[in-house]
Amino acid sequence: MADDPGVPGTGSVTAIDVATGKSRWRVPLPRPALGGVTVTSGGLVLLGTVDGTMYGLDAATGATVWQQGVGSNVGTAPIAYSMGGRVYVAVALGGGGMGGAVRRDEVKAWVVGG
Repeated sequence: MADDPGVPGTGSVTAIDVATGKSRWRVPLPRPALGGVTVTSGGLVLLGTVDGTMYGLDAATGATVWQQGVGSNVGTAPIAYSMGGRVYVAVALGGGGMGGAVRRDEVKAWVVGG
């Protein structure tokens, strides 16, 4: 959906070292990420974009370790918890069908890894 004329611009996520204020890594995204970022204690950075894609990035390197189409705009920060060696993720979706995603309101949850 990177060529969708209905949503201008791209996005990025940047990790900042709080001790130095310097950028550790930056990952460009095909669409804006408006909902916020969640970082798990296991080092997974979770975020979603307006075109309905969730990303799991390695907190140390920014490498994409997980990516999932969710079918609608991700307009909130995801929540995450772990239990039994698995990471569970949930996020609210919808809010107008930006980026060509289907317009609807729902919560989606799934298991990542383990």
